[in-house]
Amino acid sequence: NITCLFCIAEHTSLKLSKLSFNFQHRMQKLLSSLTSAIDDSNTGTEEETEHEEQTL
Repeated sequence: NITCLFCIAEHTSLKLSKLSFNFQHRMQKLLSSLTSAIDDSNTGTEEETEHEEQTL
């Protein structure tokens, strides 16, 4: 009986850790997509400033 309870506890903790890992992975993907979008906007502004300098 005790071993069975231990197995159940281990199983639930494994499930929880898997869920938290999936959540972390999703958050990382979200953050990376956000940062890449910010990087894209930054490169765009840099190109614009270069173009302005060339016209002057």
